[in-house]
Formats: sequence, C-alpha cells, structure tokens
Amino acid sequence: MTAAVPVIDISGFAQGDEASRTRVAQEVSSALEDIGFLVVQGHNVDPETIAATRELAWRFFDLPLADKMRSRKPIKGAYRGYVTADDENLSYMQNEASPPDLKEQSSRSASKRRRCSSTARWRR
Repeated sequence: MTAAVPVIDISGFAQGDEASRTRVAQEVSSALEDIGFLVVQGHNVDPETIAATRELAWRFFDLPLADKMRSRKPIKGAYRGYVTADDENLSYMQNEASPPDLKEQSSRSASKRRRCSSTARWRR
C-alpha cells in the first residue's frame, strides 16, 4: 500500500498561537520522517510568483547541459547550485551499488536572507 502525500496547511505557523505552531511543526516533521514528502498550503505565496518561478525553472532545465553546468554546485556538500542526474543517489548513503537518481535539480536562494521571527521555534 502506498502512503498518500500529506497536505499540510502551514498558515497556523505564522499566524497562530504556540499550540498551532507546534501542531504544524509536528505535522511537517512526521511527513518528512514517514514518507519524505509533503504538499504545503496556506503559505500565502502569490500565485503569480509561483507561476513565474515555475516558468523560470522550465526555462533553466530546458537549457543545454553545458549551460546548466555553469551554475553547478561549487563543492560537494554545497546547498546551492545545479546538480546533474548522475550526482546524487539515495543508495550512496547505504553503500549500495545502484543507478543514480533520475532527477536533476537547481537550488537557489535570495541574496539577502530574511529572518522569520519564528525561525528558532521551527528548528526545535
């Protein structure tokens, strides 16, 4: 039986009381520990921002590999940059031989970090 990906409303984290923040944190933690995925709703991100971001992502991944490699992660263990489909594999952590993951990714962040007042609570 396949577990359903949980849909978690996180609006209570930023706008709720301590009990709401704790509930959201526990739901997110459980989802990531149990199946490793979740769908977030209640985030208040403008749909136009989501659509523009998705369009930029499609444009990036449609580039030739040589162009994408110009933004490759600078060092192993770095969290930002392009990762090819051959760079990562879940079985590497378990010392097993298997084909690489069938994905490529590109991680980015804003140049200036904005701190959320409840960040410390989230990381507990």
